[in-house]
Amino acid sequence: MKEKLLLGFLFLFILGFYLGCSKDDNPTVPNESSEIGQLIINPSSILANLPTQVTVRLNVNAGVTLIDSTAKLVKVDASNTVIQELGLLLDNGELSNGDEILGDNVYSALITLTQSAGEIKLRVIANVMRNNVTTTVNSNVLSFTVYPDFTSQELKQVLNTQDSAASKFTTYLGGNVNNIEPAIAQLKTWLQTQPGVNAVETEGTSSMEIKYSSGVYGNLIFAQEDINGTTIITRGGSGLQDDRRKSSRTIPVKSQTRGTIDENKIPSRIQKLSDLDPKIIGNRNVMIYAPFEAAFTPWNEGQKVVDILNSSDFKFQITYLKNQDATISSIYNLTDYGYVVLATHGSGGKVFLSGEQVDTTLAIYTSSYKTMLKAGKISISKNLVVKKNGAVSVKADVYGIRFPFISDLAGKFPNSVILNNSCESTKSA
Repeated sequence: MKEKLLLGFLFLFILGFYLGCSKDDNPTVPNESSEIGQLIINPSSILANLPTQVTVRLNVNAGVTLIDSTAKLVKVDASNTVIQELGLLLDNGELSNGDEILGDNVYSALITLTQSAGEIKLRVIANVMRNNVTTTVNSNVLSFTVYPDFTSQELKQVLNTQDSAASKFTTYLGGNVNNIEPAIAQLKTWLQTQPGVNAVETEGTSSMEIKYSSGVYGNLIFAQEDINGTTIITRGGSGLQDDRRKSSRTIPVKSQTRGTIDENKIPSRIQKLSDLDPKIIGNRNVMIYAPFEAAFTPWNEGQKVVDILNSSDFKFQITYLKNQDATISSIYNLTDYGYVVLATHGSGGKVFLSGEQVDTTLAIYTSSYKTMLKAGKISISKNLVVKKNGAVSVKADVYGIRFPFISDLAGKFPNSVILNNSCESTKSA
């Protein structure tokens, strides 16, 4: 009997405990496996031990609403355990907080990081309301690298090595335009012996990529003038036929650069807006990136593209960047364009050149470019033009845009068409 009474009291106690808990108490239920959205950071790489302000944004998934002022940015260790809280992300439309639009479900914060070299892992932990229950959820874990500082001596070594390489190339060429190929081979051998050079890779007679021990990349572009000495006839290379490259193709021409196409949906002629499938290209914003417009005249294609687009029945918004206007910052928003034409020099399908000259006295070099050099997103490129008499014209150093820069751009291309007319652009990186 005592045992039955004891069990009865225990049952009533447990029942009373649950009845006493109001649904309005909203108990917090951790949910470690749930992801609320995509975390991004800009810039996505920083230098060690330098206070750097970064913009952190959380693009919250559709249908998810965060409880206000609960989105905490935290640093986690290798096992994703929280080791430090860095601040709150807010969707308040305040630019001082890095947030541009109120209530768009994009939560933002401006955070100043001072970190030693290595990898940092960040995530956001926030609360959402589901069925009158508060649930703690997580974003993805974002990993990015803190690079050792790029010293002035390292930069000097890069610039001096590539200046010396230009002089060596002139010597090896010996005033004969037909010596381009052996001159490049000799130059590669010489570069491999230079201090601070880790690796050298050539792309036929078109270009050369140099990786330095500092982690910085350099490029040498070899171009050639026409017989009149008035224009560049190659965007890298001697302009000579190379039968060895033809014979070394491993993919049949008919199978190269081919995607999945429904031929029944391809109109024979496009004259009206209704003829165009909106899924083919996401928008009609056009960028023509032509940093060597003056050098390529009259072979430059930029104006021809403009004329073709303007002669159609469609309305295009065209941004035409020529010569030194074709900067690094002008392509930060490259994903805003449905059609992009890169009319420039390039190397190996890995880099295309900007028109922006290297100037280490500018504030943007210290605040941005120096870090991107360390991260391998941009390179320092020297353009060597072989003149008709065998002399070499050495152009100013400009920045090259490497493939990690493009893959790290914010946003996604809107089914864009990218026409990369730089040398070796069809090669796979």
